[in-house]
Amino acid sequence: MLKSVLAGMARPSVTAAGIALGTVAALFLAYCLVFGAWFTASDFYRYLMSDDLDTYTNVTHKVLSRQGSHDPAIVVLGTSVMVRCVAGEEPLSALVQADSGRRLATHDLATDAQTSWEMLALVDRLPPNADGVLVIGLSPGLLEFGSGEGRWQSLQGLIDAPKLGFVSAAMDRAAEDAGAIVPLRTGIHALDNAAFFLSRRKDIVKNLLGGGKTYGEPLDAYWYKNVNRPDFWQSEIEKVPGQEALYRQNAVANFTVLESVVTLARQSGAKGVVIVEAPLNPGWNAVPQAADYISRYRQDLADFASRVDATLVRTTDDAGLIQSDFVDYEGHLGNAPARDRCTGALARGIGAAMGGTHDG
Repeated sequence: MLKSVLAGMARPSVTAAGIALGTVAALFLAYCLVFGAWFTASDFYRYLMSDDLDTYTNVTHKVLSRQGSHDPAIVVLGTSVMVRCVAGEEPLSALVQADSGRRLATHDLATDAQTSWEMLALVDRLPPNADGVLVIGLSPGLLEFGSGEGRWQSLQGLIDAPKLGFVSAAMDRAAEDAGAIVPLRTGIHALDNAAFFLSRRKDIVKNLLGGGKTYGEPLDAYWYKNVNRPDFWQSEIEKVPGQEALYRQNAVANFTVLESVVTLARQSGAKGVVIVEAPLNPGWNAVPQAADYISRYRQDLADFASRVDATLVRTTDDAGLIQSDFVDYEGHLGNAPARDRCTGALARGIGAAMGGTHDG
């Protein structure tokens, strides 16, 4: 009798197979429905946040919740140093209105370690629209990206492990042109962005238990205490030769992608483009081994702004930033008054771009 029972358990069953397949199909359908674009566009995005300064999830939420609007807007792009240059979307809009007399919504889409390819994706999905303004914040690190080792330093790694929770046809085309292999796009949000959601699976569980996270104050970043030290500053200085080498390898390719970003914005009807030299610690002026590198970088930005007929804003100069305003050499501002001055410099540059006056 026991043999008969065991044999029955091992024997294939059409009913059992059907139940198993049905369960898998139901789970798959549930995943696709729950993690559709609506999820991250809604307040549920807080359940995807890895911490209270998860800029990529925050910006993904902004893009998915605001796309489709045809109103003119100020679109701000940039890396973590630009995150700390904008006092807020409403304050920037208000300053621009005071300077130009026009009220535009601001989409602050700066993220940690943003790349030129991600800038293309952001403008593709949330353009400045007719009479809007594109603000591109640049820093040496962004222009160094492309040929480093490891997934966070290469374009293919950016495709395989995306930091933004949406896909962009413009970014896919640019990536393929650069030699990256882009996976098949299905048009199903949950599938095309599976890597984004899976990378946050542990965060989702923790947030379901804790109620989700709200985006916090960038100037209170936990890692500030680790970088605002003389030994860390010295380590930054020692890395200059390697960074300069990466810049020489990758800057031209990044500027080419950035030209595509500008072209895409103007196709949406953007009235102005502002190229921003993001906050740059003036302490570099006292570092001999960095002098040529920084000088070349600054000239490259001026040449690029001229090439794309954009207003150039040098935030350190225009906002009167001094070395004590920074927590590191990379360019992260450490206090609210310095950030306010930086926001003011951006607003003046945006006002100039809207009026058709180009500074050099």
